Amino acid sequence: MECTVLSIETDFTASGTALTSLALSPDGVYAAVGTSGGSIRIWNLHHYAPIGEWHAHDREIFTLHWGRSGLVSGGRDRTLVRWSLPPHTLDPFIAPGDDAKKVMRHEEYVLATSTAQHGRVPRAAAGSRDGRLQLWDPKTGELLFCVIGHKNSGARVPTVLLSRR
Repeated sequence: MECTVLSIETDFTASGTALTSLALSPDGVYAAVGTSGGSIRIWNLHHYAPIGEWHAHDREIFTLHWGRSGLVSGGRDRTLVRWSLPPHTLDPFIAPGDDAKKVMRHEEYVLATSTAQHGRVPRAAAGSRDGRLQLWDPKTGELLFCVIGHKNSGARVPTVLLSRR
């Protein structure tokens, strides 16, 4: 089986940077990759070409999820961030500014995330190192509820899955 290699060393010259997370856009045209340096890189999968990068977190990015309401990222800096990435900002690429993000703070590292949307109501869920599962309104940054009780999440990454019913 053959595959196309998307090399970070020739595309973005950031030696020593590890790829830590991956999310595909809902239309399957783009891939977002989180890095150990806190950057998010975007590739166009139709052309196998990098189109942009921005510094998203102060430390490693552990999780990405790209839903209809935007891209969410979480990491070692204890934040879950919703990025608004309208299609017109991807081709040509325009890095999102502060007005395109909403930051949701956690007590510990954000290890897993997911998004769901029912009609016009988006939700983002995040699991963190302290064993909490938190559900957020990613447009306002409001914490809707928190599930507490999981013990010893230390070495295991919780999986977060939201589904429509």
